[in-house]
Amino acid sequence: MRSYENIVIFAPTLEEDIIEKELKKIEAMVQEHKGEVGSIDRWGKKKLAYPIKKSETGYYVLLNLELEPETVKMLDTEYKLNQNILRHSIITKEEYARV
Repeated sequence: MRSYENIVIFAPTLEEDIIEKELKKIEAMVQEHKGEVGSIDRWGKKKLAYPIKKSETGYYVLLNLELEPETVKMLDTEYKLNQNILRHSIITKEEYARV
């Protein structure tokens, strides 16, 4: 398994309980594919660098994950299909990055 940092930007109009449900879904998907969620760091609402889907702000969440590389592709696809997510990024942590 490899370590990844995953930043997810949720739509700013979502209620806290909906964001929590979305995070529980992400956790369940990761665990279903034998991965682990190390930590979830909620950064809250922040101003975006540029508007995304007519939104000026977004709710940022940072997740530290332990996953198999093929699970990353599945997670990426799920994020793209989720209407509540404005943007996402999944980055390999430095210790596993290729030179």
